[in-house]
Amino acid sequence: WRATGIYGYPQHQNKHLTCDLINSLQNSSNNNNWLLLGDLNLIIKDSEKYGGNPLENNITMLFRSTLNSCDLQDLGYKGNIYTWANKQQSHNLIKARLDRFLANSAWKTLFPNYCNSHLLRYKSDHAPILLDFNSISGQATKSIGPKPIRYEQIWTREPSHYQIVKENWQNSRGPAFQKLTTTLSSLHRWGNQIFGVIPRRIKTLQVDLQILHEQNGAQNLTNQIREKEQELDNVLECEETWWKQRSRELWLLHGDKNTKYFHMKANIRRSKNKIDAITDSQGHKHHEETEIEKVLVDHFMCLFTKQNTQNITETIQVVEGKINNDMYQELSKDFTKEEVFQAMKDMKSLAAPDPDGLPALFYHNYWEIIGEEVTNMVLDVLNNNGDPSHLNSTYICLIPKVKNPSSPSEYRPISLCNVTLKIITKTLANRIKNILPDIISPNQSAFIKGRLITDNTLIASEIFHYLSHTKRKNGFVGLKTDMAKAYDRVEWDFLEATLTNVLSRLISKAQKEKLIHGVTISHGAPEITHLLFADDSLLFCRATSGEMMFSKGVSEDTKKEISSILPMNVVNHFSKYLGMPTAMGRSKKQIFNFIREKIWKKLKGWKEKHLSFAGRGTLIKAVAQAIPTYLMSSFLIPKGVCEQLVQMICNFWWGSSTDHRKIHWIRWSKVCTQKKHGGMGFRDLRAFNEALLAKQGWRLITNPNSLVA
Repeated sequence: WRATGIYGYPQHQNKHLTCDLINSLQNSSNNNNWLLLGDLNLIIKDSEKYGGNPLENNITMLFRSTLNSCDLQDLGYKGNIYTWANKQQSHNLIKARLDRFLANSAWKTLFPNYCNSHLLRYKSDHAPILLDFNSISGQATKSIGPKPIRYEQIWTREPSHYQIVKENWQNSRGPAFQKLTTTLSSLHRWGNQIFGVIPRRIKTLQVDLQILHEQNGAQNLTNQIREKEQELDNVLECEETWWKQRSRELWLLHGDKNTKYFHMKANIRRSKNKIDAITDSQGHKHHEETEIEKVLVDHFMCLFTKQNTQNITETIQVVEGKINNDMYQELSKDFTKEEVFQAMKDMKSLAAPDPDGLPALFYHNYWEIIGEEVTNMVLDVLNNNGDPSHLNSTYICLIPKVKNPSSPSEYRPISLCNVTLKIITKTLANRIKNILPDIISPNQSAFIKGRLITDNTLIASEIFHYLSHTKRKNGFVGLKTDMAKAYDRVEWDFLEATLTNVLSRLISKAQKEKLIHGVTISHGAPEITHLLFADDSLLFCRATSGEMMFSKGVSEDTKKEISSILPMNVVNHFSKYLGMPTAMGRSKKQIFNFIREKIWKKLKGWKEKHLSFAGRGTLIKAVAQAIPTYLMSSFLIPKGVCEQLVQMICNFWWGSSTDHRKIHWIRWSKVCTQKKHGGMGFRDLRAFNEALLAKQGWRLITNPNSLVA
């Protein structure tokens, strides 16, 4: 079937052109199932208009004749008959039905169960019209236990929320974790009484407003309408906040009236979060919910179960002690309430939901009330070996590693813990991070403040370039690995052996004993054997029969011999390392096309019509222009690619698409100027790229002893 949207000519002398357009559209497609909709600015009968001049019969008859010749029928309506009003009072008030859905007989046969609703006219002279013709009710997911209550951000809109928490906290008895639960329950009951069911309140206010609109012709109700609209505004802002909290879109500006956008994002998240099918280890596909649950539980029970490890003693022998006496004294000091407060303050207010329903925002808002007892509870665990088991309620959340995952191994499990437990672990992490630079190898670029992932990508890029062009007879091999279970599996012996450091030490030991040889790309440069970033590792060594991308000097026999030992594919170059291209061909534009496609997918998924210009601007700055930052920190992006990125972002800003172009009212260079100079403060991507590369140069100058320098 096809749908056609029309905006009819509003001028009286041109209304016949709308009828001509409808006639011409009838035969413009081979698809006979036709739906026509829009603001036609035409009326079928006298009852569809109130006030103003009487209808002219010639236009009305022409419209009726057009509908007959095209076999178009009005689909009726529910609600107020009028879809437009001029917002005047008394005898100057004019109302009419200008917006409608029309369909031919074939379409009505295809969709017999349709319903056209005239919705509330709110802050516009037109009322929206909604056609529901194919409602699909999805199968509800099986409920596992009672639905948990959660702290709602909208509660803070009511001034008495602080006093409610204070009274309940002071009147509750028991340890802090029990008082937190009791306080949330009381706050939830209070919130339901004050705010009620928001959709129901909105519907009630809309009905009241509709009644006032209908009575406005008989009496002057303009002030009452304004008051009711203000009340509806407040409830709609609550609805916006409610959906925003569930959409996980934390970047957007407050008050952007993006309820529809947030609703869409929340629904998309729900659809993505649902696992419709899973393939087990035997290759069998399961669709039933109970079977999916069993496959996932079995997989992760195996993953979280200790396995038999071998050669652990020999492996640990290469680990050297790193903690000196001063470090030990610093780590052994009692934790303080200031450290606990800092850990709490550093947390994101609305991160992923916790089992107890209390996000960090709750602690931020009411720390003056609950802080002392929560701090004492945390310090009891940290300083007195208190039992934290009552705090350790955890959700296991599965994050897809790939698009459209099909097996349990393609999901990464993460734990969603209560904020109280996070405060404990973050306090520990803040204490430890001060000594991490002294105990973590310089080959590891993760976990340390001041070390950047781009250090590894720059070094790797130089080495790959060297391997591709070296003419040395003794060839080299680059080995790219990913410790797939380094952080997924709870393998205590493995963790105790500090795997990453062990691997680094083993390689260094073999290098000292001349068992392997690293890559030296120039005179005076250090010999690089390995690079580490979290659980990604990249190994470089001279290609002898003990070790694996091959340089030109490696013979085919050696390649085959190494390939027979290591179950890895032989490649001419790695496609990417830590998200960066590892080899440059003649067409740099083609190599960097992936960043253009990444931004295009983002822009394609966003609906600019759901966002104001303020919302679009924040989205461009926070996401679209931030995506290339990582790549631009290491490479000079081709000018053509930058221009394509700018064009896509520019079209999104103005609302243009391939099917519908809109006027770009101001030059993009003007839009990119600072706000104080009349622009929007968007980045000039080319200049930003050059600035990031200059920053890398400055780091090399100011950190001459770093590995990348």
